Amino acid sequence: MSISVHENQKILAGLRWRWGWYALLVIIFFAEGFFLLTEAWRLEDAWRWLALSLAVFVYELWTLWGNLKENHRPGEETLLPGLGAGNLVSLFRGALIAALYGFLFSPAPAGWLTWVPGVLYTVAALVDYIDGALARLTNHATRLGEILDMYFDGLGMLAATALIVQYGQVPVWYLFIGLARYLFLFGMWLRERLGKLNYPMPPSVRRRGMAAVQMGFVFVMLWPLFSPPGTHVVAYAFGLPLLIGFLWDWFYVSGVVSSDTIERYSSIKDFILRWVPVGLRLGVLLCALPALLSAAEQSLLVQFGWIVLILVVVGAAGRVASIAGLIVIGLLQMAAPLAQVQLMQGILYSLILLLGTGAFSLWKPEEVLIYQKLGERPLRRFQKALETETK
Repeated sequence: MSISVHENQKILAGLRWRWGWYALLVIIFFAEGFFLLTEAWRLEDAWRWLALSLAVFVYELWTLWGNLKENHRPGEETLLPGLGAGNLVSLFRGALIAALYGFLFSPAPAGWLTWVPGVLYTVAALVDYIDGALARLTNHATRLGEILDMYFDGLGMLAATALIVQYGQVPVWYLFIGLARYLFLFGMWLRERLGKLNYPMPPSVRRRGMAAVQMGFVFVMLWPLFSPPGTHVVAYAFGLPLLIGFLWDWFYVSGVVSSDTIERYSSIKDFILRWVPVGLRLGVLLCALPALLSAAEQSLLVQFGWIVLILVVVGAAGRVASIAGLIVIGLLQMAAPLAQVQLMQGILYSLILLLGTGAFSLWKPEEVLIYQKLGERPLRRFQKALETETK
């Protein structure tokens, strides 16, 4: 036992050296970013970016330092000497998220700089999809990786939602989407302090899918392609279901609802997931078809609109087609204010993106990408879990 402790202390010292190198590299990255910003931004804004980014990065470093002792595989006690590819990718994500925080409390950037916040969070979101897969493929899945993933998920969503609220892309209440996880954890901590029991939530593949779709919506809102009022309308379709989901989970954790309650209302859940999307697809048909038929000329955008409409109505990669439909609406808004029917169309596309295409769908390949992490488990097991949850 003493030999194992001695080995772990030696490995931990090596990990702390790696921690130092990581800190140095990111500080150099921030320094280069600062000098780049001074050429495109006011000096005071560049200094604010650097101060905020470094402050968040110090918090990330403190979190990493305190959890280096968790760099071991599940069920093992011996520390791994290297951080592993998965954790290194996660740390890269942490640096991007820290850089994203630097844009808070500053004027909306102009020119090429308008793309930087969106690119930072988009890359961070894509990296989030592969870090776990790298850890599993290299047999380096650790408790440290789980902690980093959890921390960076919360930090990233909070920064991104704060920015899209700051830029006026979504209503102010949307900030609660970024704060929801922290409010949830605070509520659990408060219940423990009061001596109350927190009931464990049942596993749900759909909870993960909702979070993934939400992350996608947020990083798109950071791109300088879409603007109010369309973005405000779509924000309700994306944000309210997630907040309702958090509220339902809170009822479960606090004991307001139980497994029996969930079982009692499973038929309602099945109806929503299977049949409501069918109505949404018909709604898209009623909204889009008249405009496409009355189009004066069959432009490329109109032809693309026909393809989107057909894919959504028949349920062939309907979520992906809904994203394309939202892009079409965004492009139309750049040319002229949206009509009410187009705003309704955007809401319907958003709800399909959240709920899926439901029954009578021809092909749903995107379900795996949304609900299953890359390399996590075989497709058949995932499909069985998803079908079980919807029955």
